[in-house]
Order: sequence, then C-alpha cells, then structure tokens
Amino acid sequence: MGWFQQKTVRSHRLTLLHTRMIRIWKGKFFRLRQATHTTFYVL
Repeated sequence: MGWFQQKTVRSHRLTLLHTRMIRIWKGKFFRLRQATHTTFYVL
C-alpha cells in the first residue's frame, strides 16, 4: 500500500512537471510567433 502510494505520488508530480513545461513552451512559442508576426508586419 505504502509503496503503491509513493509510486502514484511520484507519477503525479512528474505529470505536474510535464504540464508546466508544456505550458511554458507554449507561451514561449506563442511569444516568438507574435514577435515574428510583428516584425513581418513592420517589414
């Protein structure tokens, strides 16, 4: 029981980290796309 609980907690933490990384990368990509869009508009 205890071991299983530990395993689920670890996997949950990994999932949280994964979602956070995805969110960060999405934000970076969106900002990059916006920047390229604005520079394209200026040119």
